[in-house]
Amino acid sequence: MRTRLLTLPWWALALGLGAFSTIVVAVVLHSAAPGREAVAVPAGVLLGLVLGRLVADTNHEAVAVAGIVNGHDLGRAIHASRRGPVPTDPRVRQAALRLAAWRLSRFESQRSVSLLVSGVGFPVYAVLAIISSPWWWAAAALFAVSLLETWLLPGRLARRVHTLEHPA
Repeated sequence: MRTRLLTLPWWALALGLGAFSTIVVAVVLHSAAPGREAVAVPAGVLLGLVLGRLVADTNHEAVAVAGIVNGHDLGRAIHASRRGPVPTDPRVRQAALRLAAWRLSRFESQRSVSLLVSGVGFPVYAVLAIISSPWWWAAAALFAVSLLETWLLPGRLARRVHTLEHPA
């Protein structure tokens, strides 16, 4: 895992996410708006600034929760907090356990909003795909995946926390 990305400053993430957001907005507006650049650039900059700060804060909080500064061990802990065999190194296992429990608590606090947004977004974009353009199926698919993940992830994270607490 590239742990270096977790420690990037917010402005570096904002630049990358802003450029990506600008491209996505320009592609989405390609056929809808003749002056799409006038919308895409400010939208991309705004999204980059907001997402850059949010992602950087979350990344830095995850690194602090893990309590590991060694990049290799941090990568192992992050991977183990999600899947794979339980680490034999007790420091890495404890860091993985803290990360998994942190992710579960954050996810549970945001679950209602995520279910609402995904539950509304999927049918809205599915209807748009049917009545307007098949391109809206891409957005509907993203909301469907988000809805499925919101439904399944808490159970998976709870099982992972249990596995890390009680290794075989």
